Amino acid sequence: MNSFGRLVKIARLKKQKTVRALLKQLDCQLSPAYMTKIELHGEIPALHVIHKLCKVLGLSFSEMVQIAKEEKIEAAKRTIEMKFATELLEIAEKGFNGQ
Repeated sequence: MNSFGRLVKIARLKKQKTVRALLKQLDCQLSPAYMTKIELHGEIPALHVIHKLCKVLGLSFSEMVQIAKEEKIEAAKRTIEMKFATELLEIAEKGFNGQ
């Protein structure tokens, strides 16, 4: 679980809200499946959703935006690293195969 999602889930549970109750209070047409992606799978929602989550759950907007930003940067780095590693493997395979 990511930090952003973990904080959202902990705050939701402390407020004793179900996902559906939270979504109803947020009033922004998110699905329960999307909330699961946020809480458990590292999905970072749009800024206006972060703002609503913070208001409803009593979280610091600036802190949550900072966490979201850091997690998006880390995800981008992982993507770049994976792409680079794949390209290196392709080059190595061509070199080893004499192509």
